[in-house]
Amino acid sequence: MNRRPALELLGLLALGIGLARWRPLPGGAWTFIALAPAALGLTWLVRRNLLLVLALPLGWWLAGAHLAPPDGPHRIREDEAGAPVLVEGILERDAALLDAKGRLHLLVTEIRTERGRRAVRESVVAYLRGTLPEWTEGTRVEVEGRLDRPHNFRNPGAWDFEGYLERGGVRYVLMGAASDARALGVLPDESLGWTRGLIVGLRARAKAFLAGPATASFSPEVVGILRALVVGDRTAFSDRLYEQFQATGVAHVLAISGMHLGIVGYLAYRFIKALLKIWPPLLLRLNARKWAMAAALAPTFGYAALTGAGVSTVRAAVMAAVFVVALLLDRENDPLSALGIAGVAILVARPLDVFSTSFQLSFAAVLAILLWSPVLFESPRPIPLGLRPWENFALRAGRWIREPFLISVITDVATAPLIAAHFQRLTWIGPLTNLLVIPLVGFVILPLGLLASLIALLSAGLGAAILLPAGWASGLVVRWIALLDAVPARSLSLPAPSALGVVGAYLALLGLAPALRPWRRPLVALGAVLGAIAVAPPLAAWAHAERPRVAFLEFDRGEIAWIDTDDGRGILVYGGVRRGSAFDAGRRVIAPFLADRAVRTIDDVVLPLRADRLALGMDALEERFSIRRRWCPGPAPEGALPCAGIDDPGAPLERIEGADGLLWRDRERGAAVWFAGPIRKRGPRGSGLV
Repeated sequence: MNRRPALELLGLLALGIGLARWRPLPGGAWTFIALAPAALGLTWLVRRNLLLVLALPLGWWLAGAHLAPPDGPHRIREDEAGAPVLVEGILERDAALLDAKGRLHLLVTEIRTERGRRAVRESVVAYLRGTLPEWTEGTRVEVEGRLDRPHNFRNPGAWDFEGYLERGGVRYVLMGAASDARALGVLPDESLGWTRGLIVGLRARAKAFLAGPATASFSPEVVGILRALVVGDRTAFSDRLYEQFQATGVAHVLAISGMHLGIVGYLAYRFIKALLKIWPPLLLRLNARKWAMAAALAPTFGYAALTGAGVSTVRAAVMAAVFVVALLLDRENDPLSALGIAGVAILVARPLDVFSTSFQLSFAAVLAILLWSPVLFESPRPIPLGLRPWENFALRAGRWIREPFLISVITDVATAPLIAAHFQRLTWIGPLTNLLVIPLVGFVILPLGLLASLIALLSAGLGAAILLPAGWASGLVVRWIALLDAVPARSLSLPAPSALGVVGAYLALLGLAPALRPWRRPLVALGAVLGAIAVAPPLAAWAHAERPRVAFLEFDRGEIAWIDTDDGRGILVYGGVRRGSAFDAGRRVIAPFLADRAVRTIDDVVLPLRADRLALGMDALEERFSIRRRWCPGPAPEGALPCAGIDDPGAPLERIEGADGLLWRDRERGAAVWFAGPIRKRGPRGSGLV
């Protein structure tokens, strides 16, 4: 395998950014200038490219500048957090809905407190109880609430909420109510810039079209798929449907990436090339292929901007641009170098994206495809003559299926360590799901959805007619995924591997790639050693763990505990969950914790009397775990989850007469845990755990 300086540069830059997590360098320009003489000296000593030598300190410095940005007069101050404030700002993204809360990404321009008002310029994310109007990017709004620093739940397997906001340059969140937010107007297009204003307008009209009469006959799941693929808006996606996409291994189709941009670019290329052929004299002066390729970049980049320009989208767009530039300059196209250039471009602009799930999964999947390309794209043998018609058809169909099936298998294997680390799960059914989903998305849903949205700008009726086949195909995708989601063990929960374990797995996988055959043995051996080192301590800790063990989960909307008994039973205890809460405790808190402990069965669940399924998160728990028994501290009211009484024989907890709470005993060891209130003795109205 030949050297790829762009890939080497990407690796060193990412390593430098990783070092900044351990010990950030000061972000000032003088820090980097001070490193320059040392880099020049090292370049002379090792006779290597100056850029490669500078890559590691550059990544270190860039990440430090983002992790510890300098304070300034236009930044929010610490003493302004924790108190009621009124902020004015401009929406950096369209308003969205998450867990029944309005979410606003704001560029705050003014903040008002009891001490007065002052001008600021800092990004803040506002979470507001209630439903917001569909405000678009560029809307100027005024919001009242409380500024706070974001914080993570410190439960094993919990989502890194702080890191997610940190990568976007967000230091504060604003908590409030939707009723305390109002629009002050919309920035004129000249303030947004012509290009950005055009994209914002197109996105707003496409979203309105996909939420209007054209989709009135479609199910909410179909509308969610169409909005996700056409404008990159996943807020219409239900948690249940997204869980099915994850469990069946096709969540990647919702992340706008190379497949989506490739479809748009290819269709644009064919259309532009056909237009050029209408005027034969042009073909005598122009290279139709080159000009069509170059012109197709405009709709490709436009679609990338329309869908939000996420990490995987930008990676694909940069690779497409590198490919076209190589074509125009009559240079050989090298996809590995294009991948390296795309990664460097992303990390220079947003260095902390190296820690994001989308960056890691996108680059791992594409790198695997490129390293296995000698096998994937080898020329097939000629079809033998004299075959019967059905044999000829079967052979051609097998060849048509082989390539996408192998690509799906390779990308699933390549992303498995990262998916295990980030989501505590593995799925094996993805290649089968993709056999139907990818063709429907690529040939029907995406092209017709985009075409319908564009035609709707001129004729809503014609756009709705074009959208119908895309809706039918989306419905078929929903049914296909629901069918495969019912397959037993289609997705396995497992503890998140350590960073060392992930590195070991990838070294071993790199050793298996045909493009790296000369280094196969050392890479596989080193990967196996690192994997063994990573796995040994947790296995030893699990084998020697004392039981019973009780874990109290951090959760700011109630109390939840998990008990591992000495006989291997698992008991989940709800010590009170806020009624009416839209936060899905099962999906966001309990499921990641149990997956990290390799739990597959919950033997007993002790439920409160007066909390709904969403607040308890029972839907998510029933999807991912087997629940054997449910218990309640009293007769369940009408409409509540079915459960046995806590006073019945076999209940895992017991009530103590005259006390306000429940007790769990380990009679053999003499251990006990008291779960105090808010349980009250049953009164005339049947009150209980609330």
